[in-house]
Amino acid sequence: MWENSRDYQQIGTLISKNRKLLADSFKSVLPADTKLFNFEQGKQAMDAWLYTHFKDRLTDEQLKCLFRPAQVHSESHNGPRYDYLKLLEINKSRYSGPQL
Repeated sequence: MWENSRDYQQIGTLISKNRKLLADSFKSVLPADTKLFNFEQGKQAMDAWLYTHFKDRLTDEQLKCLFRPAQVHSESHNGPRYDYLKLLEINKSRYSGPQL
């Protein structure tokens, strides 16, 4: 499973270190006062940042896997919706701080 791979952990660590930059990127893509995004909006928000660090190594399926923990099920009637603040917070709690 890809979510158990070194690449997944590396992306999570980088997200935890770049939360402010990524939050600003999501804010620029989403309407004002919105924290929910669909896959295409998330891909657009993270595209330049991901390319800087990973070039074209990340597939759409891997990106969906990265977004999945932040899915808001009550808002996912017409396709999955995700909360970018939750995405950033999850990666912060998983990957920031000392690694044992």
